[in-house]
Amino acid sequence: MLDRVASTSISPDMLNAERAAKLCTIGPSADGFSFAATKLFASSQGLVGGLDALASLQHLTHVEIGSNRLTTLSGLEHLPNLASLVAAENRLEVLLDFPAPSPNGSRLRRADLSRNRIATLAPHLDAAGRACGIEAHTHLEMLQLNENAIQSLGRFAALHSLHTLSLSRNEVQDQEGATIGGMFPAGLTCLDLSHNRHLSAVPPS
Repeated sequence: MLDRVASTSISPDMLNAERAAKLCTIGPSADGFSFAATKLFASSQGLVGGLDALASLQHLTHVEIGSNRLTTLSGLEHLPNLASLVAAENRLEVLLDFPAPSPNGSRLRRADLSRNRIATLAPHLDAAGRACGIEAHTHLEMLQLNENAIQSLGRFAALHSLHTLSLSRNEVQDQEGATIGGMFPAGLTCLDLSHNRHLSAVPPS
């Protein structure tokens, strides 16, 4: 009886602190003085809802939450050391809809948000009035957005550290009057725009 109660006490579609801790691996903490949960592997767990349950795992640097049913990444703002995020194959409609951890900004460097429903790159505010989106995570170096519904390339220039951007199989359209220099940071070295059916040409520059 006790085993049956324990196995059903956590809803299979929610992530609470206890369940999250069991999905983590241990490594050196961010301050280097101890060991803590540093990586979360929670792909294919049927997760929905937000991620506030991760607030107690302050030393997480890598989070994998792909192949779930998440519609928001809200809650990741509680992770001041987050550097790598894999949230591919969910139901996200907004790009990086969580603010930078305060007061030290965002350390996010790599993000894979492929195979979602993201259509806009426009900046936005959360319920507390904090900036979310690209403008809140300007130190990104690698961003994968394959198989979404993105049409415009207008905001990536804000990512001044970006060197790799993948936008294959989106809805990107011809950017009339635009220049590559105006759309992307100067340090960009790899750009994938393949299989965008509405894109017939990129600016010669």
